[in-house]
Amino acid sequence: MRLRLPTFLVVTLFLAASGNWVSAKEKADPQVNSLFPLGGQPGTSFEVRIRGENLGSVYGVWFDSDGLAAEVRKIEKTVEEVDVVQQAGTTAKDTKEFHHVVLKLHVDDEAAVGAHTLRLVSRHGLSNPLSLLVNPEPQIHESEQSINSPSSAQPIEFPVVVNGRLGRPGELDYYAFEVAEGERLRFEVLTSTFTAATVAGDPQLILYEPTGSWFDPQRIKRLEVRDETGPGPGTHRWATSHFLPRLIRRFDRKGRYLAEVGTLEGQGGPDYSYQLRVVPAPARNSGVNRRRFPGEPAHGSSPVVWQERDFSRRIDRDHLSRLWSRAIRVSESGQGGKTAVGAKDAARPQESNRTPLAESINRSNTLRLPSPTREEEPNDWASRATELSIPMTVEGAIQHPGDVDIFRFKAGSGQALAFEIETPETLPPFFSPHLVIVDGTGTELVSNIYREVAGVGDDWIKSIKAKTVYTFEQAGEYFLQIRDLTTRRAAPHFRYRVLVRPQVPHVGEVAVKTGRGEVVDHINLRSGETRKLTVVTESEEGFDGEIALTLENLPTGVQALAAATTTVNPRLLQTGNGRGAMHKERFFPPRQLATIVLLAGRDAPATPMPQRIQLTARPIVDGKIGKALAVQEILLMICRPEMEQATEAARN
Repeated sequence: MRLRLPTFLVVTLFLAASGNWVSAKEKADPQVNSLFPLGGQPGTSFEVRIRGENLGSVYGVWFDSDGLAAEVRKIEKTVEEVDVVQQAGTTAKDTKEFHHVVLKLHVDDEAAVGAHTLRLVSRHGLSNPLSLLVNPEPQIHESEQSINSPSSAQPIEFPVVVNGRLGRPGELDYYAFEVAEGERLRFEVLTSTFTAATVAGDPQLILYEPTGSWFDPQRIKRLEVRDETGPGPGTHRWATSHFLPRLIRRFDRKGRYLAEVGTLEGQGGPDYSYQLRVVPAPARNSGVNRRRFPGEPAHGSSPVVWQERDFSRRIDRDHLSRLWSRAIRVSESGQGGKTAVGAKDAARPQESNRTPLAESINRSNTLRLPSPTREEEPNDWASRATELSIPMTVEGAIQHPGDVDIFRFKAGSGQALAFEIETPETLPPFFSPHLVIVDGTGTELVSNIYREVAGVGDDWIKSIKAKTVYTFEQAGEYFLQIRDLTTRRAAPHFRYRVLVRPQVPHVGEVAVKTGRGEVVDHINLRSGETRKLTVVTESEEGFDGEIALTLENLPTGVQALAAATTTVNPRLLQTGNGRGAMHKERFFPPRQLATIVLLAGRDAPATPMPQRIQLTARPIVDGKIGKALAVQEILLMICRPEMEQATEAARN
């Protein structure tokens, strides 16, 4: 009698015996680490090499716009020596497998300038994002010859963008350029791939003048510059762990000068790709956005991303309208019931039942702010302070060391106000706006400085915040003071915009996050499997209702189910480090967690390219539901089960 094995079992045994069974490593999501070059010009085609892990089955490329296209030319596999951190904190050498994917990439003539998101698509799903930079200036590559000394500096002519790489630890790249007398240039280093997670891996840019001396003909002198270094922008926070150098220098003498590119503490390696951009600096009164980096998103921030505590967010006349769209109004019950806020067509609370919070709500029930009040110097004394009517936006600048701008306003007993700050041109730490509210006696009531304990418990860490909330105990006249935190730094571009408004209880940030607090931007789900998603919601300014969550535009065969869980990751609920926090409630909103389970049926068809799904939130208060808010977009890709992939691999 002959024993006949099922076909799938024969395939299984064959794959196991041949060593081609799908390993845990192959099941892992594709991971991209870096690309070189970092970008190109509109209307050009060029090769891009992407380095990463688990990229052996890549077959396509996904972009966030139609202005770019690419095809996969080849995939190479390498085994490289890496440092592995051990439990004792020491490092040891080991080997690791990497893939190098070579793309032929085309940038359309009409492609927008800025950062475009790129992801690789494979049989195992979608990769994490990288940013491809599109700049209008001519592009060149770092010389293949050594340029790691002033004497071997690579000559460049501006305007130019140089694609380079710090290929090994300690490497410095030098570039030489000629300038005319009085020429004013801007120098920028952009990167989205430096792997160090600390400031030690920040890119560094230094300008030098070759002077020579009797003792050293190669001597160089470091030049003074105006430093506008700032945190790297990006839709996927691709550079938030790094400060990107931006230097401006007016050259008083014509001649040859040098630019040196490196990292703060000498890091380097195959993923340390960068762009050096050298262009004429715009005139101060040209109207050009001086804060804009070429690495900013080409299509602007996602419209569903809610920013409330960022100095770079825009505070305009429609700011209150956006707040009200995330809220809902419910009438007072007359029995001490709670007050919520929101829809402008909802009933107004009865006069006799108004609470201090309700008073604040009614005063803020306007959908458009008045035109900003501009500071008028001198206003360094309370007697010269401009009076504000709430809600009101004020604009000004800290133009000289020690400059303090003072404004006066009146607040009622129990009135809850919010103070929001925007710095339109210069971000912290270069301009650090320090806002203080004092009473008529000069006593400080509240400021935008948050303090908590760090280290082993004997260190105070202070930071400035872009939003502060406060409830006044007594009615009276108060003064708003704003200055630079140091009192020594000042400049015409130290501009600020401050909004003083009644608090509006509303839904804050809502996002799917990992256990480490990172926002989930893509999901790879296999047919027949589930994926638990943790949604972090924030309740701003006293919002005490519920937040209903839904996932929309799911692919065929995929369901989203509500789930109960007994395990809570405390890190996701934590704001700040929680130790010794001073008035934490003024700077951080309460957080809540919700769980959604994605279920892909066994017959759910694989998606050859990712599909956008949308997380929506709706505020609910006392049974009344508010408008649906699009709060996050996620790319979802359905992959075939591993056994099906293994069967296909065996057949091929």
